[in-house]
Amino acid sequence: MKKMKIIAISTLLMLVVGCGNKDLKNAYKNMQVGDNNINGYSLDLRINGTHKDERIREIVRIKNYKNKEYEIKIIDSKTLLDEDNEEIFYIKDGKTYTKVNENNYIETTALVKYKDPGIYLEGLNNIAKRGEEQEEIIANKTYKVYEVEFKKNMVDKLIQNSNLSDLPNNKNIDGKIYLNEDGQVYRIIYNIGEIEINANYYGINTAREIIMPIE
Repeated sequence: MKKMKIIAISTLLMLVVGCGNKDLKNAYKNMQVGDNNINGYSLDLRINGTHKDERIREIVRIKNYKNKEYEIKIIDSKTLLDEDNEEIFYIKDGKTYTKVNENNYIETTALVKYKDPGIYLEGLNNIAKRGEEQEEIIANKTYKVYEVEFKKNMVDKLIQNSNLSDLPNNKNIDGKIYLNEDGQVYRIIYNIGEIEINANYYGINTAREIIMPIE
C-alpha cells in the first residue's frame, strides 16, 4: 500500500509539472507574431541593479508591428527629465532611423540594441527547472506565476541584446514568468547576478503601423 501511495504521488507530480510546461509552451506560441496569430505588441523593459560598482537603471520601450516595424526608445532613468538624452530609433522597410533632433530622423547603420523584443520570450522554451504554479493578483487581474530556472545558453542571448554585453554569466539563472488569463505572457523576470531584467508585454494583438514623425 505504501508503495502504491508513493507511485500515485509521483504520478500526480508529473502531471502537475507536465501541465505547467504545456502552459508555458502554449504561451510562447500565443505570443508569436504572424499572419495566423497576433499582429504585434508593446514591450516595457526595465533593467535595474549594479554592474561594475555602477548603479544601472534603464528603461526601454518597444513597439512591434508585424515583426517588420519597430519603435525603440532607450532611456537612462538618471536623465528621465531630459528628453534630449533619450535614444529613439525606428525600423521600417528594412532600414533603421535615429533621431537627431525634434521631428528629424536620419538613416543609420549603427547596431541597435534591444531591437528584438521577442528574444525575452525565448525563456519559455529554455527552462532548466520549474516550480509549482502560483497565482498573483495585480490591478484586480489574476495571473499564473511560475518560479523557474532559465538555461545559461538562452541568458547569453539576452546579454548580447542589451547594453550590458560584458555582463558575465556562466550558469543558469533564476526568474519568474507571469501568464494572463488568455494564456499570453504578461511579464518575464530574469535575475542575472545583481541585475534584474523585467520584461512586461502589453497591447498584445492591438499593434498599429509605426508612424515615424517627420516635419
